[in-house]
Amino acid sequence: MKDSSYLKMVAEEWRLFRDGIPLGPTPTVRRLILDSWKRSRDALGARDPIAGVLPLRGEELTRKLDENRELITGAGPVMEQYRALLQSSNSVFLLASSDGIILYRHGAPGIIARMEHLDVGVVATEDREGTNGISLCIMEKCPVEVFGPEHYNAKDHNWCCVSAPLRSGNGFFVGVLTVILPLEEFHSHTTGMLVAAANNINARHQVRDLLDDQQALFELCGGGVLLLDPQGGVKSTDAQARALLGLPSPPRQAGDIRDVVRGGEPFLSLLKKRRDVLPREFTLELETGRQQCEISARVTPGGSMAVRLSPPGETRRRVAQNEERTGVRYGFEDIAGASPALRRSRELARIAAREDVNVLLLGESGTGKELFAHAIHGAGPRRRRPFIILNCGAIPRELVQSELFGYAAGAFTGAAREGRSGRFEQADGGTLFLDEIGEMPLDAQVSLLRLIQNGEVSRIGGRTSLRADVRIIAASNRDLRQAVREGSFREDLFHRLNVFPIHIPPLRERNEDIAILARHFLKARPGNRRAEKFSPSALTLLKRHCWPGNVRELENIVLRAALLASSPVIEPAVISACLEDSLSPPASCAVQSEHAVFSAITRESADAGRHHLSELLARHQGNVRAAADAIGVSRSTLYGRLARCGLNPAAFRPR
Repeated sequence: MKDSSYLKMVAEEWRLFRDGIPLGPTPTVRRLILDSWKRSRDALGARDPIAGVLPLRGEELTRKLDENRELITGAGPVMEQYRALLQSSNSVFLLASSDGIILYRHGAPGIIARMEHLDVGVVATEDREGTNGISLCIMEKCPVEVFGPEHYNAKDHNWCCVSAPLRSGNGFFVGVLTVILPLEEFHSHTTGMLVAAANNINARHQVRDLLDDQQALFELCGGGVLLLDPQGGVKSTDAQARALLGLPSPPRQAGDIRDVVRGGEPFLSLLKKRRDVLPREFTLELETGRQQCEISARVTPGGSMAVRLSPPGETRRRVAQNEERTGVRYGFEDIAGASPALRRSRELARIAAREDVNVLLLGESGTGKELFAHAIHGAGPRRRRPFIILNCGAIPRELVQSELFGYAAGAFTGAAREGRSGRFEQADGGTLFLDEIGEMPLDAQVSLLRLIQNGEVSRIGGRTSLRADVRIIAASNRDLRQAVREGSFREDLFHRLNVFPIHIPPLRERNEDIAILARHFLKARPGNRRAEKFSPSALTLLKRHCWPGNVRELENIVLRAALLASSPVIEPAVISACLEDSLSPPASCAVQSEHAVFSAITRESADAGRHHLSELLARHQGNVRAAADAIGVSRSTLYGRLARCGLNPAAFRPR
């Protein structure tokens, strides 16, 4: 500590300085301190330090703590090691950010109680607090000692403040470690202890940053890697990145991205945002000219950024290759509609996607069963494995088994010399979608049942069996229960497939989705068409149609209307012209819809029947006569069905 005579003279000079009296040509106070006093006076003027300035609190403080979470985490264990020593020596540790905000403090409780102006959240910079250890360390970026009256704030004249800078693994200044203790208790060992603690924290940062950088590279994996520090310095590159950026080989060991790319963009902007970046195309201004490339990035906790540079379109090609390998083209986001019936089906499909069980999709032709199958596989645990489709109704009956199970070499005349794998082998580990399963021949159903039970595939003409781990999603527009009763579909196979049934509603039962789907198809139509939207009356006309072809028919009508429209707005006349060749006129929509309800009630499960009956009663406000007339049955028949489903018509009548 400075001797008492020095401190007395500095105290007198501090009073003169604060009163605006010149100190003379050779003041006693250290030059370092006097310069800080001058900066403090210029910033504060006549205002006392921290007067009227509130510390950070609430969300603002929380955000600042989050921004410095890595600094706090790295310094915390080291500061904890000194806790006992600090409590016995009337000392307090402070941890501050690089912009002077106190983030953490602990030490002797009696001392802390006397330091309300140095609480967590206080901004201890020269323009707020005046000269102190934290503010001086921020300016000098080296260890500093501030004794008693050297502080600009009179509240600190009885304290000694020792501070040391904290640095990240790449050497950038990130914060300040400070110890405060009564002036009379300072010892030269105090500074040594603090510097050692700061060096310990810096070493932890260096190791952590190194590990974080390596982890980011490993996670990013792939060619064209560029590693930048938080300031835009080039830490390392690989051969592909150097080729894209025109860097020499062997690579330079140091440099700045601004030396490679004009203005350092977009890299400096990405660093500033401190967010991971999904692949996007950018134009780089290089010394050799413009270079189009694709950039993705991962930010480390220390603020460094691992960047992957790729030729334009590589991500799209990679996604296309993955789609070709897995066969998945649609997800749940592609299933448009907001009707309760569709939402229910979509929610059931999401549940099915999470569980590795067989799924049976039931619905009329054109309702989107294949779309659901793609989405279920793509959101499930097998999403990175193959998704194989077999339309059982599009293959000649005599070829179904060879398509399913494959055949051995020379199994039959015309067979490939080396044999051929079947769809089950191709789908091993993934999903096999059996569309129109109701059209599968009975002999193939027997083989399919055996495969599901045993998990083994035997090629036609083969002598060995192969293990096949396959999830099955089947779909049918037929009433499979009726097919079982008629003997055209095996009951045991039905129960194997019907583990998780999902009914996909026809479009006539989801009237509120028609406008949503029409706009969706219009926006997604191929080519550059004139039409941009539907008039309200055109949408009304679409809603009046009963859509026997369901969503597929609606998509075709929208595309036809877009081609025929002569203005940006599709009018009712265009829709009418497109609907002229429809299988059913709009006027029959209501009758067909009601009859479809009773048809569903009589053939589906109790839960599905109860659901349809509830909708029927709600539509007719509990009037049994009107409901029975609408679906063409007697009241007694409808009452009997209601009783079996436990439904009371009175519950649906207006109160």
